[in-house]
Amino acid sequence: MAAALYNPQLEDMLTSLNNEVGSHVFVGVNTRKILNDFMSDPIAYGQAACCGQGPCNGMGLCTAMSNLCSNSEQYAFWDNMRT
Repeated sequence: MAAALYNPQLEDMLTSLNNEVGSHVFVGVNTRKILNDFMSDPIAYGQAACCGQGPCNGMGLCTAMSNLCSNSEQYAFWDNMRT
């Protein structure tokens, strides 16, 4: 997989840039791992969409008539495609 070759080089480059700047300005994030965690263990992150209608807000589109979550920071997804 190309990422296995790319990611270590990216981390080295970010470390070098941070050393040049003298601060931890540049960071790398493994977004694939984060998304895989959400998808492989959805119960840990909640099973309702933040915006929608019906059970678990899993029906319909996000419209003015939709139920909106009270705290959007608790949701990984805002649509009904993953409920």
